Amino acid sequence: SLTDLICKQFGTNQLTAEYLVRQMSEPICQVDMDRQKDDQWSELRAMVQEFEEKLSAQLQVSLDYVSQRYAQLNLCHIRLVGGGALVEDLDLRLGKQLGLTVKKLTPSELFKCQPWIGQACQSPILTASLGLALYEL
Repeated sequence: SLTDLICKQFGTNQLTAEYLVRQMSEPICQVDMDRQKDDQWSELRAMVQEFEEKLSAQLQVSLDYVSQRYAQLNLCHIRLVGGGALVEDLDLRLGKQLGLTVKKLTPSELFKCQPWIGQACQSPILTASLGLALYEL
């Protein structure tokens, strides 16, 4: 995963890696302009771009296989979950490259979330965890 790559490359933990992904996903501001001069920030952006390219290529191979193996299947969209889904406009770029609709999937789209959970249910980063938790039930 993207956060695992960041942890390995920068010797950080998952929370810090997720924070960095979210920071890169925020709209450009003066702070970002200052960060772009930083070598580590540039390296991080390059890692994300490389991750996106590899993800797109791997998805295309899988889609090609599925379309040949299951010709009757009409695949029209992909759902994006996990830490990589936090990268701004990743869904749009992947959709353009793959020729499909790519949308982020949040827990609130799968279940009715209690009001006290609020914002957490709007994050695609928790969708995979929710799936794993339900699998254990």
